[in-house]
Amino acid sequence: MDYTRNSAEVFTTKADKRLPNVNSNEMCARACTTNPDFRCESFEICDDGYCNLRKTHLIQAKPSDLTNATGCTHYSRNHLYDYVERDYKTLNSFGDSSTSSHSVPVESAQECANLCSVGELLPSCASFVTCGIDRGSIECTVTTADPTVSKDIGIISDEHCNLYT
Repeated sequence: MDYTRNSAEVFTTKADKRLPNVNSNEMCARACTTNPDFRCESFEICDDGYCNLRKTHLIQAKPSDLTNATGCTHYSRNHLYDYVERDYKTLNSFGDSSTSSHSVPVESAQECANLCSVGELLPSCASFVTCGIDRGSIECTVTTADPTVSKDIGIISDEHCNLYT
């Protein structure tokens, strides 16, 4: 499934779309993925047979928007599936003055994908690179540079990094 389960917390706010008679998390996930009304970032499947679709990803939620789960299980989109992974690759540069990038430590490539897709760290993020910097430490560089579109941005080998486009 292209979603990450979080059984501890659910949103307190009203769902952006509420679907009745949904009997499984797979059915709810499919409804989220194929929803034509908005980009569905997360959903909750509830014991009462309702599937709550949301525009908001769990990482965007304010603490006041969440509560302990009772009767529902929350799933947020795993943005890593939105990208093509290029093992042992990085960018030869992160573009020219028309592009920008930002680096932060993360715990996983999935966390980096979420940062790029949600756009809070860098609006218009087009790709990202994860590099192992220490044992267990990962540096995430999100960038507006897109090597699949711009021929000025080259892809090079790097045994410590993975490029996602």
